[in-house]
Formats: sequence, structure tokens, C-alpha cells
Amino acid sequence: DTAPSMAPIEEKPQTTEPVTTTSETTTSTTSETTSETTTSATTSAVADIVYGDANCDGEIDVSDAVLIMQTLSNPSKYKLTEQGRANADCSGNGDGVTNADALAIQKYKLEIIKSLPETK
Repeated sequence: DTAPSMAPIEEKPQTTEPVTTTSETTTSTTSETTSETTTSATTSAVADIVYGDANCDGEIDVSDAVLIMQTLSNPSKYKLTEQGRANADCSGNGDGVTNADALAIQKYKLEIIKSLPETK
């Protein structure tokens, strides 16, 4: 059995020379403010109002009431056209589109009321 031989390690003196590092950073900031004003005029594209026809399909039915309720509960997903919004406001009090308009359409379809807009 032979043991590994270990040769002595020679230590060499280390010399270090100084190292100089330089870096330069330049920062430039530019700021500009602009302002613009836009003015637009809107003209109404509403034709003759057909009270209750919220989806503008030429018929007054439960789908109009459903569309009104969907529009009110989830306006980011369901939209009424300008004509549809005018047609949908049919509860008789001119307060814009509300659940009362969907109810008025249902009353009309059930013949609880005879015509739209609903009169009190």
C-alpha cells in the first residue's frame, strides 16, 4: 500500500498594482407641456320614437325589457343605441332609462296597460 506523495507548494509573493477606474454619468431631463382643447357638436340621430322598442328591431317584446335590464346591470357589456335609448324611455315620466321602463314593456305585453308610453 503506497501513500500518495505530497509535494510541498511553493508560495510566491504576490504583488498588486493599483487599478484606477473612472466612470462618467450624464443625465439630461427635458420637460414639455402641451395642452389641447377639442370641442365637438353632437347632432341627434333619433328618428321617430317607437316607445318600448329598445333593441330597434321593429317589435315590442320581452327582449326589449331584457335589454334594458342588461344595459342597467352591466353597461360595459350591453349598450343601447341613441335611438334605442329614446325608444326605451317608456315608463311615462321622462327620467331616462330605468327598470320602470322594462316593467312598463312587460305590463304592455301582458295587456295590463293598453299603450306605451305608460301613463299614470
